[in-house]
Amino acid sequence: MNLLMKWIMNTSVSRITISVPNYLAKRLNTQVQSGQLSKYIVAAIEKQLLLEDQPKMSLSQQLHLLRKKIPRVEANAIDAAVQKGRK
Repeated sequence: MNLLMKWIMNTSVSRITISVPNYLAKRLNTQVQSGQLSKYIVAAIEKQLLLEDQPKMSLSQQLHLLRKKIPRVEANAIDAAVQKGRK
């Protein structure tokens, strides 16, 4: 998910203002790390939009859509990240 979030945050962005109920704001403040709110909300919106599209798309169509959105990562880069995490 980190690679996806880095890619999303490096693309052009639009600033929006939203209002949320107090109980949600309090939960977000306690559950989301400082400085990570935008990333968290982007991921939640993306997930919800995919869920809403789900009945309209087959699993293979969903996979194709995700592959187009996520940058390609070579196997050796994935292996290096796994090895780094094991140290």
